[in-house]
Amino acid sequence: MVLTNVHVIIICVNYTDFLTYTYPQNIKFFEKDNFHIITDKSDTDTIAFCDSNKQHYRTFEFFKNAEINKAGAIHMMQKELHEKYPNDWILLLDADIILPEKFETYFNNNCNNKEALYSFKRKDYQKKDDFLNQVNLKDYGGVTFMGYMQLYYNKTKYYHSYSKDCSNADTFFRDAFFDTLTLLDNNDYVIHLGIEAVNCKGRVTEKW
Repeated sequence: MVLTNVHVIIICVNYTDFLTYTYPQNIKFFEKDNFHIITDKSDTDTIAFCDSNKQHYRTFEFFKNAEINKAGAIHMMQKELHEKYPNDWILLLDADIILPEKFETYFNNNCNNKEALYSFKRKDYQKKDDFLNQVNLKDYGGVTFMGYMQLYYNKTKYYHSYSKDCSNADTFFRDAFFDTLTLLDNNDYVIHLGIEAVNCKGRVTEKW
């Protein structure tokens, strides 16, 4: 059974190569109508990917007065979803993240505090061949509960309406839940594709 009470927000700007691998792994947990991909109108690859998968998407002016306004795009979608679905959960998920195979079980069994921000630990495949061959999975050296995966219910919490880039967009939202940060499972983790913390000002790494 898919989760009918969770809406997913995914920012995908020049990340279609990652989305090709992450989307099939993640969409199985959710209703397609509850999966909200936001891209820039210039990103024709992501638009074509969504069209070919019959997946709806939204466009946003990511580069207007910004290197990439991630916070503004998320804020826009939050406002819409908070109003339309006040009794559902919201999952913020980066386009290069794969959820654990037991995500549905973790959600149903452990997601019981509506004031919490939930997430997982993370591990990284930095190279495409490593991911395809399932080797060299590396421990994540960054901060948990960041925008790579944030699950929440409290509709009074929002991303800022503007960010110059991605570097601090996630941090402010995380800090709004500072006293209620909770791992959905202490042992499992999400998988991140690519090198960490280098695309904060827009995609600069080579495509997979």
